[in-house]
Amino acid sequence: RLRITHPFVSDLSVKLRSPTGKEALIFNRRGGSSDNLANTRFSDSAATAIASGVAPFSGVFRPESLLAAFRGSNARGVWSLVVTDNSPMDSGTVVSWALDVTARTLPAFSVSSKTAVTLAAGGTITSTIQVTRPLAINDINVSLGLNVAQSGEISIVLRNAQGQSVVLFNGVTTVNAGLTVGFDDQSNSNIPTIPVSGQQVVQQSRLLSGTYRPANLLSRFNSPTQVPAGAWTLEITDKRAAGSGAATTLTGWGMSIIGLAG
Repeated sequence: RLRITHPFVSDLSVKLRSPTGKEALIFNRRGGSSDNLANTRFSDSAATAIASGVAPFSGVFRPESLLAAFRGSNARGVWSLVVTDNSPMDSGTVVSWALDVTARTLPAFSVSSKTAVTLAAGGTITSTIQVTRPLAINDINVSLGLNVAQSGEISIVLRNAQGQSVVLFNGVTTVNAGLTVGFDDQSNSNIPTIPVSGQQVVQQSRLLSGTYRPANLLSRFNSPTQVPAGAWTLEITDKRAAGSGAATTLTGWGMSIIGLAG
């Protein structure tokens, strides 16, 4: 998307340059003696070629050369708009420009563990899932099941094979033999809270069945480059005093992962 003011727009040529230095010519001396590029958008799928457009080129046009030249490239880094005025007679201004990047994703795949693990009061448990192939990660969702016999404060942390960790939940559980919880950055629901009285009333997170945005975003694990295969670990800590109540059971957990196409 591009806005340029210039009194003789056909003086201009415009290129888009990727972080790796690859270039695509998107506009090359079109429009005759007319003025400006006004909210001009370039898309390979546009019905009208820029060569068939009329200044000030408001709308969506196919560029001079296809932007598909950048397909498969790593989008991370500095992109540049290179504007050349091919005549010394007039001058103009690049008012604004923007770039929309769409990642090509692979179908989601799921990995899970159905091994039950008992969490005693005051203890910590870990459960691992092996991700068997390297991949560039675009999105991760987590689901888990708990059998909670007695309410208590817990924390739930997910750690990848490289040691990065994200806190999914930190708060109080609810007695429920079949608690089913999902964590998804795109969920419309925050983790529920309840008021807790003390010197001042504060809100404390409460774990209920449902799908929620995690305490910290799972997008921390996103990577445009391939992450090696390895074991992902779910760690749950019970913050009650040791031996102070009934145990909680992790009945199983899993991840849904969307990778980026190469």
